[in-house]
Amino acid sequence: MRVFFACLFKDFDSSLIYEEIINARAFFPMGNYTLKENLHVTVEFIGDVDETTLSELKTILHSFSYRKFVLEPVKLDYFSNKSSKQILFLGLKRNEQLFECNKLLRSYLRNCNISFQDKPYISHITLARNVKDIKNLDTINLQNQGSKFLMTKLSLMESLRIDDKLVYREIDYQLFE
Repeated sequence: MRVFFACLFKDFDSSLIYEEIINARAFFPMGNYTLKENLHVTVEFIGDVDETTLSELKTILHSFSYRKFVLEPVKLDYFSNKSSKQILFLGLKRNEQLFECNKLLRSYLRNCNISFQDKPYISHITLARNVKDIKNLDTINLQNQGSKFLMTKLSLMESLRIDDKLVYREIDYQLFE
């Protein structure tokens, strides 16, 4: 089972973010674009786990206490992954609460000896993978400049394929204070 921790968006917020995907697709038609129902902010990617580790992750989730925070998208950007595939994302204004949330979660994971991708955290919303010829991003205006999204819970998510469709399923969650 492939899992990660994430903050999910309310339906209305997902619709606003999806408008950015529609806009980006006009500039970059070649890519594997994120489905509206899969939009999220990854707080920490874990990877493949067995049932024992999954149970430990649920325990961590329910011992996790944090407060609500607001995220604000600021620009389109991209990075390349290990296989040199370009990932288009919606960059977020630096939010100390989100970075602290990630840091706290990593501390819990280390204390339980659970492996995770220990690399610098980049807060973002993935819009598309395997995008071809990304260029001139600074000339593309955000459709919903100034939008703000309230994050109200931390979710433990499963990543799976159903009928060749990528699906993110919420396994469990913990509400923020």
